[in-house]
Amino acid sequence: AIHQNVHVRHRLYCDRFLDHVVEYAVEWERVVVSRVAHSLNRADKLRLDLDHYQTKVDTIRSEKTRRIAKGGMIDSKMAEKLYRNEAKLSHSRQKYETYASDLSQLIEEVTARGWKDLHPILLKVSQFDATLAFDEHQLLSNLNQVASSLKQ
Repeated sequence: AIHQNVHVRHRLYCDRFLDHVVEYAVEWERVVVSRVAHSLNRADKLRLDLDHYQTKVDTIRSEKTRRIAKGGMIDSKMAEKLYRNEAKLSHSRQKYETYASDLSQLIEEVTARGWKDLHPILLKVSQFDATLAFDEHQLLSNLNQVASSLKQ
């Protein structure tokens, strides 16, 4: 009967632990990962856009340098293309740098708030361990009576 009572209590505590600790941690992780992952994906897309325009401008500049080295002239079409793509590169760089800064702040916030957000878990785990140890002690202390009865 003692072990049955301990088993019933363990099942009850496991259910409570799942409800009050594990589900809170899973929800916290889901929210944080979702927010950060979305922001990282957006930053990656902006970086790819920046890389695209950087490559494009570098290619046009190389072509311009090659033509000048051969003694050729730069036509207005190429100059306009370079101007347009430099403007797009500048805009893309500004967007990326601004977003990267915001992302850095988000990650700092998540890290700084992590301790505040996880404090309830630490508190609940400590309370859980103390309560479980107390109940086990009370229930299993009855084994002393059983042992004494068996010795007689």
